[in-house]
Amino acid sequence: MTAVDAIAARLRQEVTGVGESPLVQIATVAEGMPGSIKLCYGESDQPTPDFICRAAGEAALAGHTFYTHTAGTPELRDAIAAKVNSLHGVSYQPSEVMSTVGASAGIFTAIRACIGPGDNAVVVSPAYAIFVNAVTMAGGEARSVPLARDGVRLRLDLDRVRRAMDRNTRLIVVNSPSNPTGWMISPDEQHSLADLAEQYDARILADEVYERLVFDAPIAPSFARVIADKDRLWTPSALKFIGSSQATIAALIAGHSVSRIEYQAVSRFRPLTIIWLCQMPSKRKPSRLAAFRLAVFKALQRHCIRR
Repeated sequence: MTAVDAIAARLRQEVTGVGESPLVQIATVAEGMPGSIKLCYGESDQPTPDFICRAAGEAALAGHTFYTHTAGTPELRDAIAAKVNSLHGVSYQPSEVMSTVGASAGIFTAIRACIGPGDNAVVVSPAYAIFVNAVTMAGGEARSVPLARDGVRLRLDLDRVRRAMDRNTRLIVVNSPSNPTGWMISPDEQHSLADLAEQYDARILADEVYERLVFDAPIAPSFARVIADKDRLWTPSALKFIGSSQATIAALIAGHSVSRIEYQAVSRFRPLTIIWLCQMPSKRKPSRLAAFRLAVFKALQRHCIRR
């Protein structure tokens, strides 16, 4: 037994049982190939725009570099809620928004809050590896339900989804527009999944991070327009509309009850939850990190309005 194997044997099987992501494997190969075009990451090949760099630099020089509230300051959450309303016509309170360091952090936390040993999650696939891996790490069972081929297109097979569900199903995970297929769910399919979630008392985790990457509509359909019970819906969202992953403003959006439970969990275990960027404010210094993120957000918003 190697030293690495010996250490792994003493760690939780839920973690060691998760294999290395194929995405990371491909990226590792690409890193060793000078001039290679990387298509494995969900990001543009363009550098972060100058106006974002300037806003970030100016905020940092102004001293906006300290810890903030775990969920993000009210100003930042209010700006995110306003943006969601402008895109989808759906109203959320700032207390229903939690700022996260990237959409992946919101996805992981939402799954961890819903799934435990004996639970299962239905994952519409193929999908980003974090969904299955996070369910496994939480001690649950990930049940992948593949999209059905319909000629040259893909479609959601609702019968497959229904057969995969049982009384231990806690979550239905849907990524639309899809990474990696580009498939996009229709409003009718959203209503059908919402009905299934209601029937099995499950929640829907709707990853809509690529909602602006559509060609025949201003924006992709959102579950927020379909599900009236906000506590039944988790929406990890990232305002990556400039085409720059370095300039992403990410948030996890849910109903009041769910948001309060999640906030309590993150606050109690903050020393272990290093994936979160926004933390509790210092008692001696003002909270300023969110001012930096808010400055970047407003710069992004001004840029989009001009476009």
